[in-house]
Formats: sequence, C-alpha cells, structure tokens
Amino acid sequence: MQVNFTKEDFETNFRGLLTDIELDEFFQKMDTVVDSDDIDEALTYFDTAIDAFGIEAIRDPEESSFGIALYVNRGDTYDCTILYDMKKESFEIGSWGDWFEKWESESK
Repeated sequence: MQVNFTKEDFETNFRGLLTDIELDEFFQKMDTVVDSDDIDEALTYFDTAIDAFGIEAIRDPEESSFGIALYVNRGDTYDCTILYDMKKESFEIGSWGDWFEKWESESK
C-alpha cells in the first residue's frame, strides 16, 4: 500500500480541515492498510473529519461491476479530495474528475 503524497501536500490542499492530531491519525490509518476494510476505514475517517458527502466508487465504464477507485465525495467533480487507486494500490490527492480523465486516456 502506498501513500502518494506527503503531509505537506495534504496541508497545502486541505489547510485547516484537520487538526494535527487528526492528520497524524489519518496518515497512520493509510500507512497500516492491509485490506479493503482498512481502505474504507481510512477514507471514512477523512470523510467524517471534514464533513464530506461519503465514499464513492468509480467504476470502469466498459465493465460496471469493476471498481477502479474510491474517493471522498466533496461535492464537486473537480474538488480536491483523497482517492484510492485500486490498480496502483495507492492513496492520492486530486480531483476524481481529473483522475478519471487521466485513467481514460491511459486505458485506450
């Protein structure tokens, strides 16, 4: 499991949304992921801490039963969020809209 961003990256994108203690707990949750329940727990922690709109799945348009990513819904396709890329097995910062556009271009 990888976390493809630093605490500094996180603070740049989400300044003031988490306390230092919450930020440390969130990174600890991401660093100790071993299965899908742990991924859900880490994303749910962030979702709850920032009072977002839940965890959403991004599915492959060609095979709708195949999930390709999970993300914390912040209300807009291009709002910066935390996303878990299932293929890369990594947590990332960015909008899910940008992530999906990149995924589509790389999948062709």
